[in-house]
Amino acid sequence: MSDAFVILQLGFTGATISDLQQDLTTIEYYAGAIDGVFGTKTKKAVVQFQKQFNLNVDGIVD
Repeated sequence: MSDAFVILQLGFTGATISDLQQDLTTIEYYAGAIDGVFGTKTKKAVVQFQKQFNLNVDGIVD
């Protein structure tokens, strides 16, 4: 088993971003297209989530 984790941020693309977007949609933070692109809408949703849960607000999923 690997101890590595993935950091997701603006400009990244792929299936992991699609999963993130779906998760954010499920918890009602994201209403954009599930397109696998970490763009400004995805970043805004991440920032809202981070603010809600008193996390470091940087728009990066780590």
